[in-house]
Amino acid sequence: MAGARAQTGTRLKEAFLRELSAKPFHELDIAGLCRAAGVSRGAFYRSYGNLTALLHEVLDEAFSGTEGVFSQIALDCRSCAAPRERSLCAILRRGGEYAPLFRDRALRELVFGHIRERCFEEFAAGLPGLSRGQAETLFTFQINGCMAAASACAGLDDEAWAARRAAIDALLRHGYRAVGGPRK
Repeated sequence: MAGARAQTGTRLKEAFLRELSAKPFHELDIAGLCRAAGVSRGAFYRSYGNLTALLHEVLDEAFSGTEGVFSQIALDCRSCAAPRERSLCAILRRGGEYAPLFRDRALRELVFGHIRERCFEEFAAGLPGLSRGQAETLFTFQINGCMAAASACAGLDDEAWAARRAAIDALLRHGYRAVGGPRK
């Protein structure tokens, strides 16, 4: 029973990503997704309450094993350069099987919220001299900028991206130092 449920979940997630690559999230519907996955609506509802719950599980998988945002950006972003690393910028830029999540502009707020849930506390802890509100503002700026830059540079080869990323990294490191962030 558990194996069948896991297989249903896998089929739904794969169909979800295929469907999302063809049309925006707001145009997806459960009946169409179930047809694409070859599962019943009942099976969908036994696995997920709605499309948003499915989206959050797919986002959890997309970001599993990522390094913390603050350690990548403010402390040492060299990790973003290594192709085998599961860095945030690599996931956003390359996307792989999860690329449809990052191409749908309507999902940007949901993706941001998901990243925030995973990373904000570590980020804020790395900036002890700032108020929580200041840290939230910098985090919003950081992640939205990262998402925009990664999206805009998705088609670049690794060498061209590395040069742009190095300029962004330098700007960020100096900026975080200026507001009392870690000095590395």
